[in-house]
Amino acid sequence: MHFIDNQESFEVRLGRLEKRGSSFNQKMVDVLLSIDRVELSAKERIDTAILVAGDSDFVPAVQKAKNNGTRVILACSSDRNEYHLELWKTADIRIPIDEDRMRGCNAGNLSQ
Repeated sequence: MHFIDNQESFEVRLGRLEKRGSSFNQKMVDVLLSIDRVELSAKERIDTAILVAGDSDFVPAVQKAKNNGTRVILACSSDRNEYHLELWKTADIRIPIDEDRMRGCNAGNLSQ
């Protein structure tokens, strides 16, 4: 994460982990990313947003960003059970991510 956070035009948003039973769940990251996307698109500070997610909670923010003229690229699991179909349909461009793609790509080039 430190590598990505140090790249120009990238920002890592950290939430917090909450223990539920024997597992941990992230909290607030989707809200932080959604607020950023809507604010930046409304101020016309971005023309493209890349979202690495699969959660339907992002759909309203993606729709608002698109209404503000921002192109939204969704990068998510290639496994259909790992992303919400409405989020997939809402994005302008969809990039399925699998282990082979991750091995073959480098920072700034998801198309490999």
